[in-house]
Amino acid sequence: MILSDSTLRSLPRCPINGVHFSFPRRFGHSHKKTILDICATANVSTIAEQCRFPDWLGYLGLVLAHMQCEQDAYLNVSARWAGQLRNIVEQGSSIHNRLQQVSSCSDKMLNIQDLENVELAIRAI
Repeated sequence: MILSDSTLRSLPRCPINGVHFSFPRRFGHSHKKTILDICATANVSTIAEQCRFPDWLGYLGLVLAHMQCEQDAYLNVSARWAGQLRNIVEQGSSIHNRLQQVSSCSDKMLNIQDLENVELAIRAI
């Protein structure tokens, strides 16, 4: 898709390299799978260290919201991220237990509410 100059000027710019970007509202299954496969390898601790709190949780939330689907790749991202997030919240807390379930059960998925609860748990520390 080629954007007109006026449309391109109205898009936000990446703060790092100044490139214009836009986020399509719909992604095809193959695009979702590719993005989710990449996200499954993400190190949540590294993201948390390099991005401002709580913004980095919002970045994860964007992926969850825009890539949500019934594909195994989405379940894989949910399980991997939940396993990593579990390590940064207080053991035995309700969110820790929820993240444990998501990381170990093939039918549970991480959601925005979980990320909000992670944020609250981190703020409480």
